[in-house]
Amino acid sequence: MKTSTTSSCCTKTLFLLIPSLNLRSTISASSSSNLFLSPQLTFNNIRIRNVEVSAAGIPKNEFSTFWQQSDINLSRGLDFTPRGPIYARFTHLQHAPFTVKINVENSTGQRLRGTVRIFLAPKFDERNAQMSFREQKNLFIELDRFVVDLPERNNLIERSSLESTVTIPFEYTFRDQDTNRPAEGSDALASFNFCGCGWPQHMLIPRGSPEGLPCQLFVMVSDYEQDKVDSAQSTPTCDNASSYCGVRDSKYPDRRAMGFPFDRLPRDGAFNLAQFLTPNMAVLDTKIKFTDRIVAKRPLQANRTTQNRPTQNQPTQNRNQNRRQ
Repeated sequence: MKTSTTSSCCTKTLFLLIPSLNLRSTISASSSSNLFLSPQLTFNNIRIRNVEVSAAGIPKNEFSTFWQQSDINLSRGLDFTPRGPIYARFTHLQHAPFTVKINVENSTGQRLRGTVRIFLAPKFDERNAQMSFREQKNLFIELDRFVVDLPERNNLIERSSLESTVTIPFEYTFRDQDTNRPAEGSDALASFNFCGCGWPQHMLIPRGSPEGLPCQLFVMVSDYEQDKVDSAQSTPTCDNASSYCGVRDSKYPDRRAMGFPFDRLPRDGAFNLAQFLTPNMAVLDTKIKFTDRIVAKRPLQANRTTQNRPTQNQPTQNRNQNRRQ
Protein backbone atom coordinates (compact mmCIF):
# COMPACT_ATOMS: atom_id res chain seq x y z
CA MET A 1 0.00 0.00 0.00
CA LYS A 2 1.28 3.47 -0.80
CA THR A 3 2.50 5.54 2.13
CA SER A 4 2.80 8.94 0.49
CA THR A 5 -0.01 10.34 2.61
CA THR A 6 -0.28 10.72 6.35
CA SER A 7 -3.43 8.66 6.58
CA SER A 8 -1.90 5.63 4.89
CA CYS A 9 1.28 5.87 6.97
CA CYS A 10 -0.82 5.90 10.11
CA THR A 11 -1.92 2.34 9.46
CA LYS A 12 1.64 1.04 9.50
CA THR A 13 2.79 -0.76 12.63
CA LEU A 14 6.13 1.06 12.67
CA PHE A 15 4.45 4.44 12.39
CA LEU A 16 2.36 3.68 15.47
CA LEU A 17 5.57 3.42 17.50
CA ILE A 18 6.93 6.82 16.46
CA PRO A 19 4.86 9.02 18.86
CA SER A 20 5.96 6.94 21.84
CA LEU A 21 9.61 6.98 20.76
CA ASN A 22 9.55 10.73 20.09
CA LEU A 23 7.92 11.42 23.44
CA ARG A 24 10.44 9.28 25.29
CA SER A 25 13.32 11.05 23.52
CA THR A 26 11.89 14.42 24.51
CA ILE A 27 11.38 13.29 28.09
CA SER A 28 14.91 11.86 28.32
CA ALA A 29 16.48 15.07 27.04
CA SER A 30 14.53 17.39 29.32
CA SER A 31 14.64 15.07 32.34
CA SER A 32 18.42 15.15 32.39
CA SER A 33 18.54 18.95 32.33
CA ASN A 34 16.42 20.14 35.26
CA LEU A 35 13.57 19.33 37.59
CA PHE A 36 10.07 20.72 37.80
CA LEU A 37 9.46 23.16 40.62
CA SER A 38 5.97 23.71 42.04
CA PRO A 39 5.54 27.24 40.56
CA GLN A 40 6.05 25.77 37.08
CA LEU A 41 3.15 23.37 37.58
CA THR A 42 0.60 25.29 39.64
CA PHE A 43 -2.23 27.56 38.49
CA ASN A 44 -2.83 29.94 41.37
CA ASN A 45 -6.33 29.84 42.90
CA ILE A 46 -7.46 27.09 40.52
CA ARG A 47 -8.39 23.76 42.06
CA ILE A 48 -9.84 20.58 40.54
CA ARG A 49 -12.53 19.35 42.91
CA ASN A 50 -13.69 16.20 41.13
CA VAL A 51 -13.19 14.11 37.99
CA GLU A 52 -15.58 11.48 36.64
CA VAL A 53 -15.79 9.31 33.52
CA SER A 54 -19.19 8.24 32.22
CA ALA A 55 -20.44 6.23 29.23
CA ALA A 56 -23.89 4.97 28.29
CA GLY A 57 -24.63 1.56 29.81
CA ILE A 58 -21.19 1.25 31.43
CA PRO A 59 -20.26 1.51 35.13
CA LYS A 60 -18.95 4.89 36.22
CA ASN A 61 -15.21 5.49 35.83
CA GLU A 62 -14.76 2.53 33.51
CA PHE A 63 -13.64 2.35 29.88
CA SER A 64 -15.14 -0.37 27.68
CA THR A 65 -13.23 -1.87 24.74
CA PHE A 66 -14.26 -4.54 22.23
CA TRP A 67 -13.79 -5.63 18.62
CA GLN A 68 -15.54 -4.02 15.68
CA GLN A 69 -15.69 -4.90 12.00
CA SER A 70 -15.40 -2.18 9.37
CA ASP A 71 -15.22 -1.95 5.58
CA ILE A 72 -12.52 -0.06 3.71
CA ASN A 73 -11.74 0.51 0.03
CA LEU A 74 -8.33 -0.91 -0.94
CA SER A 75 -8.41 -0.06 -4.65
CA ARG A 76 -5.88 2.78 -4.42
CA GLY A 77 -3.24 0.46 -2.99
CA LEU A 78 -3.63 -2.17 -5.74
CA ASP A 79 -2.33 -1.85 -9.30
CA PHE A 80 -4.79 -3.86 -11.39
CA THR A 81 -6.74 -3.12 -14.53
CA PRO A 82 -9.54 -2.49 -15.06
CA ARG A 83 -9.70 -0.24 -12.01
CA GLY A 84 -12.64 -0.47 -9.68
CA PRO A 85 -13.51 -0.45 -5.99
CA ILE A 86 -12.16 -3.36 -3.94
CA TYR A 87 -13.65 -3.59 -0.47
CA ALA A 88 -12.19 -5.45 2.50
CA ARG A 89 -13.69 -6.09 5.90
CA PHE A 90 -11.35 -6.17 8.88
CA THR A 91 -11.62 -6.47 12.65
CA HIS A 92 -10.13 -3.76 14.84
CA LEU A 93 -10.17 -2.52 18.40
CA GLN A 94 -12.89 -0.07 19.39
CA HIS A 95 -14.08 1.59 22.59
CA ALA A 96 -17.39 2.96 23.78
CA PRO A 97 -17.55 6.77 23.52
CA PHE A 98 -17.20 8.38 26.93
CA THR A 99 -17.40 11.77 28.61
CA VAL A 100 -14.96 13.21 31.13
CA LYS A 101 -16.57 15.53 33.68
CA ILE A 102 -14.29 17.91 35.58
CA ASN A 103 -15.31 20.21 38.43
CA VAL A 104 -12.94 23.18 38.60
CA GLU A 105 -12.97 25.87 41.28
CA ASN A 106 -11.81 29.38 40.36
CA SER A 107 -11.36 31.41 43.55
CA THR A 108 -9.84 34.51 41.91
CA GLY A 109 -13.15 36.26 41.31
CA GLN A 110 -12.00 36.88 37.74
CA ARG A 111 -12.65 35.20 34.42
CA LEU A 112 -9.66 33.00 33.55
CA ARG A 113 -8.72 30.70 30.71
CA GLY A 114 -6.97 27.38 31.19
CA THR A 115 -5.63 24.44 29.21
CA VAL A 116 -7.09 21.08 30.20
CA ARG A 117 -4.67 18.16 29.76
CA ILE A 118 -5.92 14.58 30.09
CA PHE A 119 -3.59 11.56 30.30
CA LEU A 120 -4.00 7.85 31.00
CA ALA A 121 -1.49 5.31 32.37
CA PRO A 122 -1.53 1.85 33.99
CA LYS A 123 -1.59 1.95 37.78
CA PHE A 124 0.57 -1.12 38.47
CA ASP A 125 3.67 -2.63 36.91
CA GLU A 126 4.06 -6.17 35.51
CA ARG A 127 4.47 -7.49 39.08
CA ASN A 128 1.19 -5.85 40.09
CA ALA A 129 3.09 -3.42 42.31
CA GLN A 130 2.43 0.31 42.63
CA MET A 131 4.83 2.20 40.37
CA SER A 132 7.05 5.07 41.39
CA PHE A 133 6.47 8.38 39.65
CA ARG A 134 9.70 8.00 37.66
CA GLU A 135 8.41 4.69 36.29
CA GLN A 136 4.83 5.74 35.66
CA LYS A 137 5.43 9.15 34.08
CA ASN A 138 6.89 7.60 30.91
CA LEU A 139 3.80 5.41 30.46
CA PHE A 140 1.20 8.20 30.33
CA ILE A 141 -0.53 8.64 26.98
CA GLU A 142 -2.26 11.90 26.14
CA LEU A 143 -5.99 11.50 25.50
CA ASP A 144 -6.94 15.13 24.99
CA ARG A 145 -5.86 18.75 25.37
CA PHE A 146 -8.13 21.75 24.97
CA VAL A 147 -8.71 25.34 26.08
CA VAL A 148 -11.53 26.22 28.45
CA ASP A 149 -12.96 29.39 30.01
CA LEU A 150 -13.34 29.50 33.79
CA PRO A 151 -15.73 32.42 34.37
CA GLU A 152 -17.28 31.39 37.67
CA ARG A 153 -16.24 30.05 41.04
CA ASN A 154 -17.56 26.56 40.29
CA ASN A 155 -17.22 25.29 36.73
CA LEU A 156 -18.38 21.96 35.36
CA ILE A 157 -16.48 20.94 32.23
CA GLU A 158 -17.88 18.09 30.13
CA ARG A 159 -15.72 16.73 27.34
CA SER A 160 -16.64 13.96 24.90
CA SER A 161 -13.98 11.52 23.76
CA LEU A 162 -15.11 12.21 20.18
CA GLU A 163 -13.79 15.77 20.53
CA SER A 164 -10.22 14.72 21.33
CA THR A 165 -7.55 16.94 19.74
CA VAL A 166 -5.29 13.89 19.50
CA THR A 167 -7.45 11.85 17.13
CA ILE A 168 -9.14 11.93 13.75
CA PRO A 169 -12.29 9.94 12.93
CA PHE A 170 -12.28 6.55 11.23
CA GLU A 171 -13.41 8.10 7.96
CA TYR A 172 -10.32 10.33 7.81
CA THR A 173 -7.92 7.50 8.67
CA PHE A 174 -9.25 5.25 5.88
CA ARG A 175 -10.65 7.85 3.50
CA ASP A 176 -10.65 7.44 -0.29
CA GLN A 177 -7.51 9.22 -1.49
CA ASP A 178 -9.01 9.83 -4.95
CA THR A 179 -12.22 11.54 -3.89
CA ASN A 180 -11.92 15.34 -4.14
CA ARG A 181 -8.13 15.00 -4.48
CA PRO A 182 -6.45 18.29 -5.59
CA ALA A 183 -3.94 18.45 -8.42
CA GLU A 184 -0.44 17.13 -7.80
CA GLY A 185 2.02 19.76 -6.62
CA SER A 186 -0.65 22.22 -5.55
CA ASP A 187 -0.88 23.83 -2.12
CA ALA A 188 -4.35 22.35 -1.83
CA LEU A 189 -2.83 18.87 -2.09
CA ALA A 190 -0.53 19.58 0.85
CA SER A 191 -3.55 20.65 2.86
CA PHE A 192 -5.48 17.57 1.71
CA ASN A 193 -2.69 15.27 2.90
CA PHE A 194 -2.32 17.12 6.21
CA CYS A 195 -6.00 16.55 6.92
CA GLY A 196 -5.25 12.84 7.23
CA CYS A 197 -2.85 13.38 10.13
CA GLY A 198 -3.95 12.20 13.57
CA TRP A 199 -4.15 9.21 15.86
CA PRO A 200 -7.06 6.92 14.88
CA GLN A 201 -10.07 7.60 17.09
CA HIS A 202 -10.79 3.89 17.48
CA MET A 203 -7.31 3.40 19.00
CA LEU A 204 -7.58 6.14 21.64
CA ILE A 205 -8.03 3.67 24.52
CA PRO A 206 -5.73 0.62 24.94
CA ARG A 207 -7.34 -2.83 24.92
CA GLY A 208 -7.29 -3.46 28.67
CA SER A 209 -8.21 -6.86 30.09
CA PRO A 210 -11.36 -8.95 30.66
CA GLU A 211 -11.15 -8.44 34.41
CA GLY A 212 -10.51 -4.71 34.02
CA LEU A 213 -7.00 -3.26 33.75
CA PRO A 214 -6.44 -0.79 36.64
CA CYS A 215 -5.41 2.60 35.27
CA GLN A 216 -5.16 6.18 36.44
CA LEU A 217 -6.67 9.12 34.59
CA PHE A 218 -4.64 12.28 35.16
CA VAL A 219 -6.27 15.68 34.62
CA MET A 220 -4.53 19.04 34.84
CA VAL A 221 -5.67 22.62 34.23
CA SER A 222 -2.66 24.79 33.37
CA ASP A 223 -2.52 28.56 32.92
CA TYR A 224 -3.39 29.39 29.32
CA GLU A 225 -1.42 32.63 29.54
CA GLN A 226 1.69 30.50 30.03
CA ASP A 227 0.65 28.01 27.34
CA LYS A 228 -0.54 30.16 24.45
CA VAL A 229 1.35 30.70 21.21
CA ASP A 230 0.55 34.13 19.79
CA SER A 231 1.33 33.20 16.20
CA ALA A 232 -1.18 30.36 16.04
CA GLN A 233 -3.77 30.73 13.30
CA SER A 234 -7.23 31.87 14.34
CA THR A 235 -8.90 29.75 11.64
CA PRO A 236 -6.58 26.78 11.10
CA THR A 237 -7.18 24.12 8.46
CA CYS A 238 -7.80 20.54 9.58
CA ASP A 239 -6.86 21.09 13.22
CA ASN A 240 -8.88 18.09 14.46
CA ALA A 241 -5.70 16.50 15.81
CA SER A 242 -3.78 19.68 16.65
CA SER A 243 -2.28 18.19 19.82
CA TYR A 244 -0.88 15.29 17.79
CA CYS A 245 -0.01 16.95 14.48
CA GLY A 246 0.20 20.66 15.23
CA VAL A 247 -1.42 23.27 13.01
CA ARG A 248 -0.44 23.59 9.35
CA ASP A 249 1.62 26.70 8.47
CA SER A 250 1.77 27.75 12.11
CA LYS A 251 3.70 27.10 15.28
CA TYR A 252 2.71 24.17 17.43
CA PRO A 253 -0.25 25.48 19.47
CA ASP A 254 1.29 24.94 22.91
CA ARG A 255 4.32 26.62 24.45
CA ARG A 256 4.86 23.72 26.83
CA ALA A 257 7.16 20.85 25.93
CA MET A 258 5.82 17.62 24.47
CA GLY A 259 4.62 15.37 27.27
CA PHE A 260 4.13 18.22 29.78
CA PRO A 261 3.87 17.82 32.76
CA PHE A 262 5.62 14.45 32.48
CA ASP A 263 8.57 15.70 30.41
CA ARG A 264 10.87 16.25 33.41
CA LEU A 265 11.77 14.61 36.67
CA PRO A 266 9.61 15.63 39.63
CA ARG A 267 10.60 17.94 42.45
CA ASP A 268 12.27 16.48 45.51
CA GLY A 269 9.91 14.42 47.64
CA ALA A 270 7.56 13.41 44.81
CA PHE A 271 8.15 9.67 44.78
CA ASN A 272 4.71 8.70 43.47
CA LEU A 273 1.94 10.30 41.44
CA ALA A 274 -0.05 11.40 44.50
CA GLN A 275 2.95 13.33 45.83
CA PHE A 276 3.47 14.98 42.44
CA LEU A 277 0.00 16.54 42.37
CA THR A 278 -0.69 20.23 42.84
CA PRO A 279 -4.19 21.71 43.47
CA ASN A 280 -4.80 22.21 39.74
CA MET A 281 -4.31 18.48 39.11
CA ALA A 282 -6.38 15.40 39.93
CA VAL A 283 -6.10 11.64 39.49
CA LEU A 284 -8.99 9.22 39.03
CA ASP A 285 -8.66 5.45 39.45
CA THR A 286 -10.27 3.77 36.46
CA LYS A 287 -10.45 0.40 34.71
CA ILE A 288 -10.27 -0.61 31.06
CA LYS A 289 -12.53 -3.62 30.65
CA PHE A 290 -12.14 -5.58 27.42
CA THR A 291 -14.97 -7.74 26.08
CA ASP A 292 -13.89 -10.35 23.53
CA ARG A 293 -16.81 -9.87 21.15
CA ILE A 294 -17.33 -8.36 17.72
CA VAL A 295 -20.00 -5.72 17.28
CA ALA A 296 -21.86 -5.00 14.05
CA LYS A 297 -19.71 -3.72 11.23
CA ARG A 298 -19.36 -0.02 10.58
CA PRO A 299 -21.17 1.00 7.34
CA LEU A 300 -18.75 2.04 4.62
CA GLN A 301 -20.33 5.46 4.19
CA ALA A 302 -20.74 6.22 7.90
CA ASN A 303 -19.45 9.65 8.74
CA ARG A 304 -18.96 11.71 11.86
CA THR A 305 -19.19 15.47 11.51
CA THR A 306 -15.88 17.16 12.35
CA GLN A 307 -16.39 20.58 10.83
CA ASN A 308 -17.04 22.48 14.05
CA ARG A 309 -14.62 20.89 16.45
CA PRO A 310 -12.95 23.48 18.73
CA THR A 311 -9.43 24.56 17.90
CA GLN A 312 -6.49 24.18 20.25
CA ASN A 313 -6.31 27.92 21.01
CA GLN A 314 -10.03 28.62 21.24
CA PRO A 315 -12.22 27.49 24.14
CA THR A 316 -14.85 24.90 23.43
CA GLN A 317 -18.35 26.26 22.99
CA ASN A 318 -21.66 24.57 23.80
CA ARG A 319 -19.77 21.62 25.28
CA ASN A 320 -18.10 22.89 28.44
CA GLN A 321 -20.92 23.77 30.80
CA ASN A 322 -20.11 26.35 33.46
CA ARG A 323 -22.69 26.11 36.21
CA ARG A 324 -23.15 27.74 39.58
CA GLN A 325 -23.23 25.09 42.27
